[in-house]
Amino acid sequence: MTTKYNLITLIEEAKPSIASSTKKSYYYGIKRAATKGIQQRLGMGQSTNPVSLKWINSHAAVIKRVAKESDTVQKTTMTALMVISRHLFGEESKSYLAYQKRSDTLNGLIQVEQDKHVKTPSQEKNWTTIDALREHVVTLPVDSQLDRDRRLIGSLYVYQPPARNDYGQMELIDEEAEKQPDVNYLVLRDGKPLNFYFQVFKTHARYGNVTVPVTAEMSKELTTYLDGRTTGFMFDNKLTKTQVGYALAAAFKGTGKHITINLIRHIVASEMINVEKRVAEQVLASAMMHGSATQVTYAKA
Repeated sequence: MTTKYNLITLIEEAKPSIASSTKKSYYYGIKRAATKGIQQRLGMGQSTNPVSLKWINSHAAVIKRVAKESDTVQKTTMTALMVISRHLFGEESKSYLAYQKRSDTLNGLIQVEQDKHVKTPSQEKNWTTIDALREHVVTLPVDSQLDRDRRLIGSLYVYQPPARNDYGQMELIDEEAEKQPDVNYLVLRDGKPLNFYFQVFKTHARYGNVTVPVTAEMSKELTTYLDGRTTGFMFDNKLTKTQVGYALAAAFKGTGKHITINLIRHIVASEMINVEKRVAEQVLASAMMHGSATQVTYAKA
């Protein structure tokens, strides 16, 4: 009899400590790689319908099936398949090794493209400047709650260093109050925005909790939006990551560009970093046989 699995439960068993966003990424990666019949069985959203995973062992067919996707999406898919293959069959299994090999190949292809520091066609089409986005955000209306949400979301990504999609369920807290774990906060001092305190984000395992001061421009937007509120969620109602993404795109629709969080992060990095200089620094660090971080410690003013 063929064993069937609830994918959500299986992912939790394989990676019990990962963030919910990563679990979601793994689920859709596995679903993307599955046969059409399995995809139909799963239906819409994150389904608990039990499905067979025999198809995972057909490595060549799976890799061919997802080859139409971008290298980055393929890489994400391979990661999900590696997690499940390792959990079910072990690291020496043919499944795990096949997907690991494809993942390594994709890593190389992605790195080659990244090293070119060239915009993708989509980025080229929608590229703009932070100044242009700031000029647009101050024109956004505040007539309805939806308008106010969109303006605040747009402001968060042009007046602050653009974090990932980590604001939607942020809560308000006074700086003297005790913080709970696994919650992102907007910290207030005497009712006024002081800093953002991030405890839940993609790279938390590497960087730990991060405090980011609220800029003067952002403080004005937040003060207007909160209108005296000092408790509850930062948004009047907590928002999902999908809602935040849609609201950001809607906020900047008037620019004629499709603006995403990822695009803004690329724009900011591009405006702040001298790519030619950084490449030269990396070449020098390699020739000196140490890393870029060590290179910085060697440099003197």
